Parts: sequence; structure tokens; C-alpha cells
Amino acid sequence: MKKFLETLFFIILFSSNSNSEMSHSTSEDEFKGAKSHYIMTESVGPNKPLSFPYADTLSSLIVGCQDNKYWAYIYFNKVNLTDGKTNDGYSLFTLEVKAGGSFTNIFAIKNFGAKTL
Repeated sequence: MKKFLETLFFIILFSSNSNSEMSHSTSEDEFKGAKSHYIMTESVGPNKPLSFPYADTLSSLIVGCQDNKYWAYIYFNKVNLTDGKTNDGYSLFTLEVKAGGSFTNIFAIKNFGAKTL
């Protein structure tokens, strides 16, 4: 698991255009004896300036793993997504992302009131 995170860290580091620093941290649930690893980028602004009220929007990427389970969050200080499908306690979004020069669609869930996807 740690080897996977190290590999993921270097892939993101060398393929990212954001010039963002990354940090690694761990947390341990002493009751369950489970250890989680996290990689988190520094907060960065958008590539192109946004208009009011999102002019000072920042985001960071958080990737975590525990045993063979992996997850990722995108944290925003202000979430500015619209037109999602509203469900019971959350909204579902289809987002188009560009990675390595190609585009792909991903699904994102935002719980009501949350600042993460």
C-alpha cells in the first residue's frame, strides 16, 4: 500500500501542471488497528481567473488508502458546481476532466453543505 502511494505521488508530481506541493500523512485508528495513508496537494487557484463570488476559489486534491481501499477527494474553499442531479442529502455531478492531454468523464458526489467532492 505504501509503495502504491509513493508511485502515485511521483506520477502526479511529474504529470501535473499545477506546480503544487504535496505532503504525505498517516492516521491510525488504535481501536481497530487500521492505518490510513494520505497524499494532499497544497491549495491552488484556477488556471483562469473566475468572476465574483468565486474569484478567490482554491482547491486541493486528497488521495487516501487503507489496505486495498482507495479514495480521492477534491476540497474547495468555495464549491461552484451547478446542474447536478439532486438526491437525498447529496448531489451527483458528471464532470469532464483533462488528464495527460485526453478528456474523460468522472462522477462526483457532493453532500449538502460539504466542501469536498
